[in-house]
Amino acid sequence: MPDKNIGILEQCTPAVGTSTLVHEAILSDYIESVDIEPRKQPLPEPSHQWTQLEDITSDQNVFIATNQPAWLIMAKYYLRQLANLPEDWDSYGSSPLTSVLLNNAQNFLDSLKFENVPSPFVAPVSGGGIQFEWRNEDRDLEVDFVEPLRVGYLKLIKNEPIEEGDFSSQDYDSALKLIRWLNLGE
Repeated sequence: MPDKNIGILEQCTPAVGTSTLVHEAILSDYIESVDIEPRKQPLPEPSHQWTQLEDITSDQNVFIATNQPAWLIMAKYYLRQLANLPEDWDSYGSSPLTSVLLNNAQNFLDSLKFENVPSPFVAPVSGGGIQFEWRNEDRDLEVDFVEPLRVGYLKLIKNEPIEEGDFSSQDYDSALKLIRWLNLGE
């Protein structure tokens, strides 16, 4: 059982709970400290917020001290996992993701970090792209990164497409408009 008060992740030795921290180690750019459940005492009052995430390799929850929302941390984690896809990862000849597409997808996520967003499903797209999928009640939003300079999207209500389009990968106002549509119906 790992120590209940692990502290700064970068200072953890490899022998301390590596099986339950494998996902958090990848997130070292985003995490300040980690604490594994179960807890018998209340969480400390840090200057930043504590976010509870499920560790998908165990039955335990992980508490992460961060100033970023949980949905953003998990989306970045899955995005980093996609960065490790090999050549022909889908057995149909798809290439690994390019650093340009990965950077565009991460910048898109970062542009939304102050929004209250449901956690997206993050998936590779055949041919070497990335797709984020969000669901909020009867609304669905799919955002694709398959071209270096463009971001594609599809809006659905009750599983029926209502709008499809694209915009510049640097157009963060359009990214915010999509998420606000998903959340507020704007």
